[in-house]
Amino acid sequence: LAAVSVLALAGCASQSEKEKQISAQQLVDQELREQAIKIKLAQDELYQAGAIIRTRYKFPTIINANSQYVRVSWQGDAYELLEQLAKQRGLQFTSQGIKLPLPLNIDVGGSKVTFEQLLTLIRQQTQYRATINQKPGELQLLYLTPSKKGSFLRGSRP
Repeated sequence: LAAVSVLALAGCASQSEKEKQISAQQLVDQELREQAIKIKLAQDELYQAGAIIRTRYKFPTIINANSQYVRVSWQGDAYELLEQLAKQRGLQFTSQGIKLPLPLNIDVGGSKVTFEQLLTLIRQQTQYRATINQKPGELQLLYLTPSKKGSFLRGSRP
């Protein structure tokens, strides 16, 4: 009888421990929800005051083919955009050379542009400093090497 009562008490103790863990998790979840709401309200207030600008930047979930239409509005470094595009296309992204800033301004949100055409537009804006190659399973960004005279090796003039 004493052994049964000890087991019964042990069972009660373990239940209350589980309940404590669940209630602690619920408290943490509730606190996170409240903080997320506060952050959202603060962002809305800043947006209304003109202190921040919201931009919507969406990639298609998956780019299945080079002929698939994409919409992109991007102002930033080409490296970051190419890295994301490679992920969306299911390609491995690699870069070689000294990483230099590659400012890029692309806005094809309202027009029909294929993935391949988008790469061509990016190449046009970055060819002075880098080469972009698409190989089977890979998207490469090859930075050009500056010569000693301050220009780049490809396309340098005597």
